[in-house]
Amino acid sequence: MRKYSFLAIFLACLTLSAYAADTLHFTYEEAMSWERTKKILDPSIKLYWVSQPTPELAEKSRPDIYTHSGISVALFGGSAKHCMEAFADDLESMIGDAHERGYDAIVDLQVVHDGKPSSDLLGFECTPGYRTTEVSLSGSFGVTPETARRAEEAEKASIGKAPTRTKPPAKNAIFLPLESVLNSPEAKAILGPDIKVHWGSHNAPAYRERFGPDHYSDDASVKTFGPEGACKQAVLNVLKSMVDDVKEKGYDSIIKITSFVNEQPALADTDFECEVDSKSASVELLGTLVSTK
Repeated sequence: MRKYSFLAIFLACLTLSAYAADTLHFTYEEAMSWERTKKILDPSIKLYWVSQPTPELAEKSRPDIYTHSGISVALFGGSAKHCMEAFADDLESMIGDAHERGYDAIVDLQVVHDGKPSSDLLGFECTPGYRTTEVSLSGSFGVTPETARRAEEAEKASIGKAPTRTKPPAKNAIFLPLESVLNSPEAKAILGPDIKVHWGSHNAPAYRERFGPDHYSDDASVKTFGPEGACKQAVLNVLKSMVDDVKEKGYDSIIKITSFVNEQPALADTDFECEVDSKSASVELLGTLVSTK
C-alpha cells in the first residue's frame, strides 16, 4: 500500500479547500473597466447590456452564447482575475465576429449560467475554479439603420458591375464553371426541395434573419476523382457542410456564396477557384445562412 506523508495530505486538504472557492460578484461596469477589457473594445462596434435600451436596428440576429475559460496554475486555484480573463475572451470573440460579419452593434449582452440568463441585470456571479474558470456571455448582433443604408447604397452602386475574371488563378489553382456542379444530381440531392442557394454578392434575396458570413472549406482526392472531378467533389463537400449548418440552425437558404483563395475573393460569380496538388483538390467558400420565409 502506498504511504502518504503528512505534508502531502495537508497539501491535498488545502487544494480541496481552495477548489471550493467563494462565489464572487462583479458588475458589468467593473468588468468593462478592467484593463484587458478596455484594450479589446472596438469603437465601430457598439455594446448594449441587457439593462440598457436597445437601439433601433435594421437587422438583429438570434442570440448566441460564447464561453471561454480563465486558466489557473496556482496551488490554491483561480481568482477574480480568471473570471475577468474568461469574460474578456468572450467579449473579444463576440466583437471579432460582429466585425467580420458586418454588424455594428451587440445588444442584450448578459452573462448566462447553464444556458440561463443571470437574474442580475447589472452584473454576474463567478466561482473561480481550481484549474479553469468559465464565464458564458450571451448577446445578439445588430445592424443600425445608418450602416444598413450605407451597405444598401454600396450594393446598388455595384449592380451591373458583377465581378469578372480579371486575374489568372492563384498558384497551383484552376478556375472551373459553377453551373455544372450546382445542376448536378449530387448537388440537388444535398440541397433537397427546401434549401435554396444564391451565388455571388449581387441581387441576393431579401431575408428575415442571417448567420454569418462564414468560411467553409473541404477537399477531395485527386487519385479518386481526377483534378477537375476532385475540385467539383470538394465543392459538393463544402455545400453539404453549409446545408448541415442551415438545418442545424434552422435557416432555409445560403446566399452570397463566394469562392476564396488566400483570403481573397478570386473569380467571377459564375466560376469557382480550386487549389490542386498531386494528392488533393481544395475549395474555400464564403456563405451566409439566412431565413427568407
